[in-house]
Amino acid sequence: MIFFIYEAYFILHTREEGFMLKIFATIDRHSRWVLLVIMLLFILTGFGITKNIMDQRLAKQLHENILPIPFYVLLLLHIFYPLPANLVRWKAFKSEIVAAAYVYFLAAIFLGLFLWLHFR
Repeated sequence: MIFFIYEAYFILHTREEGFMLKIFATIDRHSRWVLLVIMLLFILTGFGITKNIMDQRLAKQLHENILPIPFYVLLLLHIFYPLPANLVRWKAFKSEIVAAAYVYFLAAIFLGLFLWLHFR
């Protein structure tokens, strides 16, 4: 597992493959807007369930079955993508590779926890 994280980090940070960092930054920037739309849909469907501003069956289906999975993935992407560089900058870790391994491990645990809580 550590070898895979090291290889992924090495590929992302070599000069020839530096464009991957720009691609991930672009994905992160766009995912913020999609996360905002999903949050607004959560609020709208929550009001649809409780205040009858939309069809209750549709609101409940969206609120409980369709919106949570993209929300979990985008929230974790939004939180954990910039975290390794910040941890190194705050001097919590000396190596960005170790910080990235730590953060990716935490992200996998949180995603597993969210999915387990959602599907139980």
